[in-house]
Amino acid sequence: MDLINPDYLFVIGLALAIYAVPAIVSAMIDGRAMRGGLMFLFLACAAVVVATVMRPGHYTFMGIPDVIIRVISDFT
Repeated sequence: MDLINPDYLFVIGLALAIYAVPAIVSAMIDGRAMRGGLMFLFLACAAVVVATVMRPGHYTFMGIPDVIIRVISDFT
């Protein structure tokens, strides 16, 4: 029994990665430390890796939109 649906974990990881990139770029441009953005990126990678380990072979590059739509449809 899974504590969390791997699809949810995968989509959460993708969302965190999307938010991490602007934070890292902004910190680089301003000359600040990139701690926050790198933390988000680390958590994003960890979430995607855990989801992939929970369902090996389930996530493909072409199947990512289907996973996102499936997760969004679960909440509506």
